[in-house]
Amino acid sequence: MYVNLGLLKDIFETPAGQFEKLHVCRVTANEYILWECFQKIGESERRDFPARGMPQGYNISPFKMAGIMCFWVRKLKPFSVAGDEEANRFVNEAIALYTGIYFVYGYGKDTGKTALPKINGEYIHDLIKSLRYNSHSPNSTAFVFESLCMR
Repeated sequence: MYVNLGLLKDIFETPAGQFEKLHVCRVTANEYILWECFQKIGESERRDFPARGMPQGYNISPFKMAGIMCFWVRKLKPFSVAGDEEANRFVNEAIALYTGIYFVYGYGKDTGKTALPKINGEYIHDLIKSLRYNSHSPNSTAFVFESLCMR
């Protein structure tokens, strides 16, 4: 599965909309930085198979893909909220987390292998703060998504 940039752009819309509803604000995206995120996501996806390419029939785990997406959005910070410093401080981490959850859920809802988790708001808040202030790799974040979304 190679990165479909149109699909990724669509994937960010629901999490950004959810953030806007929760914080009664308007989220904007820097298109240049968002494009850089897409490029980094694609590079990270292909990094596992640099010389020979992906084996026939292999698909990257949706948890790993979610971890990669979360990592690059959190690191490059393409989203912002004008006029609301508190919301703006955590907007990228929140959208990164919501994007990963929705990606995993969307990928697995037809198979019944994943479920949209019912997560305590305090836990989500703590996880968003951890994404902001602590070091997280794409792999460690993939484990978070797997533990949250597996049935």
